[in-house]
Amino acid sequence: MSPILDPRGRDSGRGMFAHEDFALRKIPAASFAANVLYLEIVRLADNLVTAFQRICLGESWQSLALQRLRYKLFLIPGELTRPQNRPPAKAEAVANVRGPRPDGL
Repeated sequence: MSPILDPRGRDSGRGMFAHEDFALRKIPAASFAANVLYLEIVRLADNLVTAFQRICLGESWQSLALQRLRYKLFLIPGELTRPQNRPPAKAEAVANVRGPRPDGL
């Protein structure tokens, strides 16, 4: 697995958190090929989390470690609604995740 580099080719420091966030201390197999596949899946998961943070979350949430991000997302209150007799979860405070709205609401 290659190191996580910033655009200038330096180590971004994100790799040191990968051991804790993605269970890298528990690599599942004794087979080298299985371990390579597992690490590629972990790298894909890290890239998806990073893309989610950069695209969907506000400035103050973008630099959070995965454990802290998970904790803060679970604290957002939501209510269960049943439009058309289907039970999707509807989050009330999602607007607060992106930061204050320009119109002051």
